[in-house]
Amino acid sequence: LGGMLASIDSSDVDSEVLDLTGGTTAWIGLNDESTEGTYVWADGTSVGGYTNWNTGEPNDYGDSEDCVEMTSSGGWNDNSCSNTQASVCEIPTADLRFRYYTGALSRDDAESACEAAGGMLASITSAEIDEEIVELTGGDSAWIGLNDESTEGTYVWADGTSSADYTNWNTGEPNDWGDSEDCVEITSSGGWNDQSCSTTQGYVCQWTVTAAPTKAPTMAPTNDVTAAPTKAPTKAPTNAPTKLPTKAPTKAPTMAPTNVVTAAPTKAPTMAPTNAPTEPPTKAPTKAPTMAPTNAPTEPPTKAPTKAPTKAPTKAPTAPPAKAATNAPTASSSSCPSDFSAEGDLCLKAVAKKLTWSD
Repeated sequence: LGGMLASIDSSDVDSEVLDLTGGTTAWIGLNDESTEGTYVWADGTSVGGYTNWNTGEPNDYGDSEDCVEMTSSGGWNDNSCSNTQASVCEIPTADLRFRYYTGALSRDDAESACEAAGGMLASITSAEIDEEIVELTGGDSAWIGLNDESTEGTYVWADGTSSADYTNWNTGEPNDWGDSEDCVEITSSGGWNDQSCSTTQGYVCQWTVTAAPTKAPTMAPTNDVTAAPTKAPTKAPTNAPTKLPTKAPTKAPTMAPTNVVTAAPTKAPTMAPTNAPTEPPTKAPTKAPTMAPTNAPTEPPTKAPTKAPTKAPTKAPTAPPAKAATNAPTASSSSCPSDFSAEGDLCLKAVAKKLTWSD
């Protein structure tokens, strides 16, 4: 809630708190937890000139009563801090301040610029704020804090809170045109339009300003933990550094090099490169190691196959031999012509020749 347990510094405030509780006993901010018997309020200020203790109080009964409650009569009583009961809080009145910056930035850079100035991109939670921002921008389109960068279609403000309470979309918006519009701008009419976060334009920042300073500097941290975590986790880090870049480069160049050289060179120079690159490895290892090579290359194959297959064997086998040897050699059958006679293996022919004599 952004407040603290109530401080009661006058009878008027005492009566007001009693009216709020309706006579129900409730915790107020007074306590002596730091130093026994020295009471201070939750904001660290001392009791001062007004107290309203019940009779006999405070008595630190059982050496265990360090916190203070308002009872049904409006009087105060010290009690054990572990008791569970109602409580009365006070919340400082705060006000929102808005400022329009005309410098054209992307949405992420605009958010970083607002944060660097101690604020955030503006949240528009009512029609009155919407009108106030349109007056600031003079009708120019400008970035506001609404976006659905974390979850498409689920819009949240820069502080992580939902936009469910108030919206002012232009007709047909949001449409996530081109699947690339995750940030929101306020347009000249005061209506809202989803837009690409990389678009550069002006932006509106907001700050929460306390109406008046607190009575005393911030006190030491309380013993209890914060009541509850924030509604949403911190957004992802911005795409750009928080601080804006410098407007212009520095007036002078980089400083001269140092006077001292590097400690020592390396012990040896780099080896000369190889003459050729390493052979690329084979695509996959062989299934088994390569056998030793043969002593000689394989004979080359014949140039062409034979023209025709071998002729078929004779139709019948040779006649079987006689069972017994003959008494005489087998007469040879003559194969000589009819006018030749056979003589062994020769064929002979008798030729008559007439001889004459002359003296």
